[in-house]
Amino acid sequence: MNNMYGWILGVAIMGFVALMPNTAEAHCDTLDGPVVTAAQQALDSKDINRVLPFIPKNGEPELKEAFAKVLAARTGGKSAQEVADRYFFETTVRIHRAGEGAAFTGLQPAGMDFGPALPASEKAIQTGSLTELNQIMAHELAEVLELRLHKIQELKARTPAGDVDAVRKLTSEELQFQIFVHELYEKIREGGAENSHQSEKEPRREHSH
Repeated sequence: MNNMYGWILGVAIMGFVALMPNTAEAHCDTLDGPVVTAAQQALDSKDINRVLPFIPKNGEPELKEAFAKVLAARTGGKSAQEVADRYFFETTVRIHRAGEGAAFTGLQPAGMDFGPALPASEKAIQTGSLTELNQIMAHELAEVLELRLHKIQELKARTPAGDVDAVRKLTSEELQFQIFVHELYEKIREGGAENSHQSEKEPRREHSH
């Protein structure tokens, strides 16, 4: 059981290092990403609550105003609807990105390949199962560590014991490997601590019957 928890913690770091912030943020900018998908659902259902969870509280007034204008514009025919929808998508993503403290650089096309981790994380959220995500992340982590260690072993095999410069290079590689592993470990612990602290900060909600 401890080994399983170790794998779960170990693979979790890859999401922080490999995906955040650039790739994950770019994912939110795509036409088939979660933000635009929610915006489309809001327009189709005429229910802005479908997309508000993706928007910071202070961005709600602007989005609600845009939503009302777009709903009215959508009645002007197919071309008008396409232009209005695009405007709403851009507005939604821009406000979403502003809430993250990031600049909006335009909508990105659908179908972009971000690798298997993001789709697997979405599936985990939908199904409540980490099985597939753990497998993907564990594989990536093991591969990275194996490649780095293999490089050290190859260098060690051709490093003469009395050659100070060669030993210095080997020592540097060994230290970099140790630092890399340590930073992964620390990042895992930081991620867990952040979630724990966030839970402690959240006020308890009284249940009403």
